[in-house]
Amino acid sequence: MLREVADQGGLPIDVAVYADVLVDREFIKARTSRTYTRRMRIAGAKLTIDGSPQGLTAWRDRPYHKPVGNYAAGYSGYAAVTAEEAMGAISWASEDGIQILTHSNGERASDLLISAHRAAQARFPAARALRPVLIHGQFLREDQLDAFKGLGVIPSLFPMHTFYWGDWHLDHTAGPQAGMNISPTGWARRRGMIFTSHHDAPVAFPDSMRVLDATVTRRARGSGRVVGPHQRVDVVTALKAMTIWPRRSRRGARSSSCPRRQRARRRPRPRASRACCTAWRIP
Repeated sequence: MLREVADQGGLPIDVAVYADVLVDREFIKARTSRTYTRRMRIAGAKLTIDGSPQGLTAWRDRPYHKPVGNYAAGYSGYAAVTAEEAMGAISWASEDGIQILTHSNGERASDLLISAHRAAQARFPAARALRPVLIHGQFLREDQLDAFKGLGVIPSLFPMHTFYWGDWHLDHTAGPQAGMNISPTGWARRRGMIFTSHHDAPVAFPDSMRVLDATVTRRARGSGRVVGPHQRVDVVTALKAMTIWPRRSRRGARSSSCPRRQRARRRPRPRASRACCTAWRIP
């Protein structure tokens, strides 16, 4: 469907598509390209290991704090894939030189993702250069960030959660202590890691200023509580997480349809005013 829209000239921005790795790997392998055609390209693969923290379906390493609903004692979420599927997907992408983005929210989901990347990189060391990405990582532990840094995995975090669901996390999903570390941007920066931030439409509608504000203030919209003061970052860092760091998190792409790039080829630009077009990730 997206290809048809692109061919009809209906895309006003460059769209980088990451197709489901469990559906059709041969399609991904055959179509992955660094060149946009009519503002669209298949950029790599997408894997989903678990669900969402606000929906109580993220796969955790501990019980949810006070889940609302008919949940058994000790309920900690669940996986959306088998360990074999996750390990196989990461291994396939690493072997075939495909960038893979992995949705992982809970601690156990991220443990599985770390194991998969470690095993794959042991066999295919060059896979680190593919810039694999962790999507969301809401319940990350500090040791997991250390592991992702060592593996070259770039976290794409969701600090806007602190605005929309900050109170929910503190009161029901993670609790008043662990909830302060939802979307741990501060931990990432203290390790010298870059991270990106997103709104995950249609979970939350596109709103760049809301993303920026939440990344800097982490203030819950209901109570006004600051959800993890130690995880806040400065405005410049938050802007980088929305602009130049996402550019670094994807493998180099070329676009023949971007007006800015076309103008840049026609005339030299001063070094301080170079422009580039940002490819948008399809959730």
